[in-house]
Amino acid sequence: MAKKDENTADAIILNILPSLGEPQNKNILLLDFYPPEPFQIFVTKNKDFYNNKYVAIFSAQDKGTGIDHYEIKESFLGLESAWRRRESPYQLLDQNLFSIIEVKAVDKVGRERVERFIPARVVYALVAALALLLFAIIGFGYNLLKRVIKKSKFGGI
Repeated sequence: MAKKDENTADAIILNILPSLGEPQNKNILLLDFYPPEPFQIFVTKNKDFYNNKYVAIFSAQDKGTGIDHYEIKESFLGLESAWRRRESPYQLLDQNLFSIIEVKAVDKVGRERVERFIPARVVYALVAALALLLFAIIGFGYNLLKRVIKKSKFGGI
């Protein structure tokens, strides 16, 4: 019978990734090179859901380490606001839907994916504001042109 060398082993157990759930050892290196997958934000309201208030519903997938948390911000008419950690479904603060809604999915190594929902009311408001600005510029230009022509030698024409 052969004598065992003390430098050999009968079996090697190599634990590369922990089982699903929280890692037992916080020093384990998790390799994840990709952010969460693209996802959609749905905005809806229902009389049986959050007292008929508008809510945002979202869910992202991450094929690497999984989703750690979500953050959301509502930017009223495009003005910046702060990110807040929230879960889906999320009751919107702006029930008039004049805010751009952004949801950030963050995986367990910190990679992020941000998706946006722009309500139609925001688009209509921006188009109306641009149209008013354009009409004001045209009106100002027309009045200025009339004054220039009146003062010029072609004023009698």
